Amino acid sequence: SQLAAAVEYLLAHPGEVELITIAMGANDILACDLSAPEAELNACLAAQLGQIGANLPVIIGTLQAVAPGVPIVAMNYFNPNLAYWITGPAGQELAEASLGLTTVFNGTLQAVYDAMGVPVADVAHTFGTYRTRGAVYPINVRRICQLTQMCEKAGSDYVLSDYDPLTPDPQTDIHPSNQGYRKIASTHAHLIADLGLLD
Repeated sequence: SQLAAAVEYLLAHPGEVELITIAMGANDILACDLSAPEAELNACLAAQLGQIGANLPVIIGTLQAVAPGVPIVAMNYFNPNLAYWITGPAGQELAEASLGLTTVFNGTLQAVYDAMGVPVADVAHTFGTYRTRGAVYPINVRRICQLTQMCEKAGSDYVLSDYDPLTPDPQTDIHPSNQGYRKIASTHAHLIADLGLLD
């Protein structure tokens, strides 16, 4: 596992690691099918959030035990489902509903990290997740299209990303674009500097 690999590295390099960053939980949420019936989706999300709440303290506690005194910085998440806003009324309904899930998900992460004394880089804020105003496209939708591989600019409009036009459906990708990764890195860097973690 990633945790086992991290522990192995930390034990093999005592005193050499000055900072640990952690990004956990997104794959747990992605295990749920957002198109499932509401009751089924809610049950899945509740189970996955519970799993996150159980797993994160173990992960952080293990890292703190093998690397005592080494600061750990975590992050919260942007919402890639905002991209579906550009597909029309059904997509807009999905995008708007997904904001509530983002709030609960990031709130779960924040509660665990606070309890473990781990500061959180506010990537959700950097990506403008809750900036829902905009003349034609909401700010948060435009930011997702700029900072992830879910959607992209096409003239004056936005379209879902499509890496292979020969396939019937667009190939969206929840991961950040190069610009998005730079934004995430700078969010971490500012937090690390503000807290003086590497002074």
